Amino acid sequence: MKKVANPNFIYILTFIVPFLVYTLQWSTIYPELTSELLGFYLLTFVIAFGIGLLIERLPGYVYKPIPIYRYNWVVLLALYIMYTLDCLYMGFVPIIAFYKGDLSYEGGLDMGIPTLHVILITFTLFFCHIPFSPVHF
Repeated sequence: MKKVANPNFIYILTFIVPFLVYTLQWSTIYPELTSELLGFYLLTFVIAFGIGLLIERLPGYVYKPIPIYRYNWVVLLALYIMYTLDCLYMGFVPIIAFYKGDLSYEGGLDMGIPTLHVILITFTLFFCHIPFSPVHF
């Protein structure tokens, strides 16, 4: 059962089954599969199978509870304040503006306070990564 849980083997199985059904030619709508496409998938299957075998040889994952730090609330509060300032500077909330259609991805977008925005996004990604990293600071 361990082999089925490996994402590399799941990738292979999820593509082999449709290819086998596709060869039955139940539909005339879809074009024939080209040899280049089949070769590409065969190459990715071989690579995924090799990586899957390597992963099978690794020791199993051991669960370690994530420690709760006393000052997380301070960091989260500071992030909320900084994101609020960032949105106030821009005059809109980006995801809401994209949803309404007020903004599009065409052209360059200058988001947020120039230096603060970059530091804020980078720190947020770093702070989200800390609880899941094997080394705790």
